[in-house]
Amino acid sequence: LSNGWVIKIGRGLDYFKAPEGKFVLGACDLELRPCLETTIDIFHTSHLEKPF
Repeated sequence: LSNGWVIKIGRGLDYFKAPEGKFVLGACDLELRPCLETTIDIFHTSHLEKPF
């Protein structure tokens, strides 16, 4: 099922910085971890060039 929107994340799904150990803030809660820099592209397939 597709509505035509494409969302592309530059780093894949690994965009959180790894924790420094098992017992630090953010080891189990991703909301407490800093994010790594990434790009997110959102576009609709109607704006793509059609192949011949």
